[in-house]
Amino acid sequence: MINELYAVSEALTKSKINPKKWQREFKPLPRVSIKSPCLRICIGSDLRITEITIITDEDHSFFLRKWETSNGMSFPAFNCPPLYRADSDEQKGKLDSWLRGKEAVDVSLVRQWCTAETDNWTGTVLKKLDNCLHKLPVAFLEKTGNAADVQNENAVTELIDLLSRFEISGRNSGDKTKTVLKDVLETYLFTQLEKGGDAGMALRLLFGGSAGKDVSVIFDLADWQCFRYPVAHEKSMNWMNDILLSGQTWEAPAEMVDAFGIAYTPIDEPLPSVNLRGIPKVILRSMFKDHLCQYRYNLIEGASYPVARETRARMKGALEWLSDSSRQGKTWGNADGDEVVFAYPSKRPDAPVMLTALLGAGAGQDLKTANTGTFESCADDVISALTRLQGTRREEIDIQVFAIRKMDTARRKIVFNRNYSAERLIAAAEEWQKGCANIPRVRFRVWNKEEGKPGFTESKTPMPLRIASICNRIWKQDGSSSGEVKRIKYYQGVELFFEDSLLGMEAHILNTLLCNTSGLLIYLGSVQHNQELLKNNFNMEIVNSLMPLFGLLLYKQGYHKEVYMENIPYLFGQILKVSDELHAFYCKVVRDGNVPPQLAGASLLSAAFDMPDKVMAQLGKRMVPYISWAKQYTRNEKQFTPQNEKNRKLVGWLLNVYSQTAAKLPDFTSKRFDDLEKAQLFIGYLADLPRSEKPKAEGSVNNTEEEKITEEYHG
Repeated sequence: MINELYAVSEALTKSKINPKKWQREFKPLPRVSIKSPCLRICIGSDLRITEITIITDEDHSFFLRKWETSNGMSFPAFNCPPLYRADSDEQKGKLDSWLRGKEAVDVSLVRQWCTAETDNWTGTVLKKLDNCLHKLPVAFLEKTGNAADVQNENAVTELIDLLSRFEISGRNSGDKTKTVLKDVLETYLFTQLEKGGDAGMALRLLFGGSAGKDVSVIFDLADWQCFRYPVAHEKSMNWMNDILLSGQTWEAPAEMVDAFGIAYTPIDEPLPSVNLRGIPKVILRSMFKDHLCQYRYNLIEGASYPVARETRARMKGALEWLSDSSRQGKTWGNADGDEVVFAYPSKRPDAPVMLTALLGAGAGQDLKTANTGTFESCADDVISALTRLQGTRREEIDIQVFAIRKMDTARRKIVFNRNYSAERLIAAAEEWQKGCANIPRVRFRVWNKEEGKPGFTESKTPMPLRIASICNRIWKQDGSSSGEVKRIKYYQGVELFFEDSLLGMEAHILNTLLCNTSGLLIYLGSVQHNQELLKNNFNMEIVNSLMPLFGLLLYKQGYHKEVYMENIPYLFGQILKVSDELHAFYCKVVRDGNVPPQLAGASLLSAAFDMPDKVMAQLGKRMVPYISWAKQYTRNEKQFTPQNEKNRKLVGWLLNVYSQTAAKLPDFTSKRFDDLEKAQLFIGYLADLPRSEKPKAEGSVNNTEEEKITEEYHG
């Protein structure tokens, strides 16, 4: 990761962009969530707790930091041990039940648990609290000098003054005149429980929840308006950082240089970490000393790849600059919950180019583009932005793309790193759109809520990073999903987008797509050919992107629709489709709408892959009664009412399409279809039927009437 981030820092330096530099001990808070929140404890000037609120919004907590000089010793935020211990399994079970809301909190029972025997604020815990609330704040105050007098920016120093007036715990109190913080907290928490307030917050601070864990807290002022900003505010965090940086020096003896040629002093400390949205605590490089392979050359941890402290700070600042919330969809975006993708131009990286939005990583809500949800609109924006870069030709711009993935609880890894030219990106975007348009029209009926009537879906160009989620999901023939197998990685969609030749990658993706989605394709064919509506809760992103992805994979391997639509597999798919349509009409008319679970074509679809010639012969025999009925149905006009006239003409048109398609299929020997041919067969099975090409036989309609019928059929 170091080399990638050094390149980012160099690009920012050349563009005269100076990312925010953070003092190495001023660290971001751990990731917060509903299950592990950060509590903001507000103290009034009378040393009473006025409010405790839960910070769960990631965007709100992301700027909060703490000065952590050693593990567990930090200010103004720290991991606060609970006031008491829940020792028995019965107590832990009750706590769990209360936290889940299964039963009301028994306040009297909670009071019974809070005894001197279960007091948790003693011994080493009390020492830790004294360090976090007294010693460390005083040490910070000494660093401020006269800076504490800066107008509107000394809420932090006021908080330090209030904390100094507290005694941590009355049990170990040496000064009976001081207010006891533990008593004040306990009073507030029981008041909240008795009033029916936030029981989860109170129980977490009292007992650490059912697991007894420490709780992340940050102390703040109740009357912060006197200082413009509260302590838990971005401006206050920046002020604290400036104070800490003012006393920091960079040692750099000239006789040593690091891996990048920067003056260097050996540093016995790990490289800094950065919290990314979705991936907490990404350490820039981790070489744990217990990995014995390092001892072979006696280069342990940082010594194996020396990086100067200043270089470390630049790389950390570069990653934080790239991952800033204002640049979501431009320089970064989440591929999924465990992977973050970064992309930026090597020149003018501050330009608002929606690179990661184009690749399919989540776009931010602040983006002004009217239609950011489509690949086409993102491509237009990116090409336009690259063209507008002043003083730079597109030929001189490189696009850096890399992805960081959370491998497990502790490890983070660069899983993808490429350098592409801007010209290649523009060409790739154009090829991607052509490839996804490499299919005939494919639509499915859905309910249009806005118009209050049935409508049709339209194919949608998939984003590169969404390829993996489409390919990896496994589907059954009833339209339900049976889980996911992660054969395709997210970054492979980016490779598919940029690369001309992937040495079999297209074939691998196509094979995975066919294996996992065959059940879905058969289900979609059944719904489509029976003129039914797709379920309202169906995954329409996959439905609308599936056929364009097939078209793209064929296009990448040299199969264009102008050619493959005349090939045997595609025509085979078409005749299976029209067979389903005729069978469905037969069941609706003759069997009073009693349509079987599998229609004539669908029942033979899987076998067609292995024995197409035998399946064709079997289909011909199976369709004899339906074709005979269709001929009779279209000829005998006297028995039909005007309401049935539309169906009669439609059946006649389907009969003509069947005969014309069958005539195009030559006699062929048994040959197992490969993946490319299977893809063509599925496209043919789901694509709209073609309009008839020649005059019709008996029972058919003239060309003008046929045009009306086909228009009705195709919507």
